[in-house]
Amino acid sequence: MATKYRKPARKRQRTNHNGVPQLAAQIAGVSVYTVYAVIYGRVKSAHVSRAIEDARRQLQKARKRAA
Repeated sequence: MATKYRKPARKRQRTNHNGVPQLAAQIAGVSVYTVYAVIYGRVKSAHVSRAIEDARRQLQKARKRAA
């Protein structure tokens, strides 16, 4: 039996962004990792935030057209 207490690892919530980070990275000209950092609040960037919103709008329009 272990004598040391080990804190259990946090369970990560799985989220499906449906291609938004990839498109936002392409629009903003930054890496996908930067986009994820903005989405999860580790980094603040107005430029990338606008690209994320634009990517969401574009993908939503494409889904409406396909349906």
